[in-house]
Amino acid sequence: MVNEEYEALLDRWAEQPHHKRRCFIRDGILNPELWANAPLHVVFLMREAYGENPHAENWDLRKYVQNEPPHKGSKLSKTLGYWAHVIFGHPVAPIPSPAQARCTFLHTAQVNVKKSGGTSRSSMHEIAEFARVDSALLRDQLSLLSPDIVVGGNLGECIRIIWPAATRVSERGWLCDGIPFYDFRWHPANRYSYERNYKEFASAWAEYRKFVSRQP
Repeated sequence: MVNEEYEALLDRWAEQPHHKRRCFIRDGILNPELWANAPLHVVFLMREAYGENPHAENWDLRKYVQNEPPHKGSKLSKTLGYWAHVIFGHPVAPIPSPAQARCTFLHTAQVNVKKSGGTSRSSMHEIAEFARVDSALLRDQLSLLSPDIVVGGNLGECIRIIWPAATRVSERGWLCDGIPFYDFRWHPANRYSYERNYKEFASAWAEYRKFVSRQP
């Protein structure tokens, strides 16, 4: 799927003064064909992406992820693949391999709050400021993607900054412009093992789904 309106939004975004010449990183649906056939349309809303040089030329996260060899994918992409495996409703056991998890990740979309000048250690103050300045653009981006659910990795105050009218529906669940949002307590690039990430997310997701199912 080539969405001209979506790409035009990213073009305008990259030209904003606080992004221009700061290595703007395009993001969104990772594999349009797999996205179209996914059981749910899941968007992972992350803090930021980064490269070795924040002043390098702009690049596209979608193309980068697609071109990664399955066995060499990043910790973040594989962990998000494990989360997606759970969200898609696949059997919790047996635990998929990291390569299988990364393939599952390709059925989703990744969106970053901060789209330029990323670093390996996120400053939540800076992420929150990008959330504030780019809140309207982020809402437009999510609206164009039209996901069934958005999942964050410990975004904290950024949720309310991006969606001031967001309604909390559980301890870590929100309704943002009519879109369900679940903010898991860990960032996916944490230092825990894949197995622990998988089991912790599966347990937390089951509790969230149980709670939401009881709501009127």
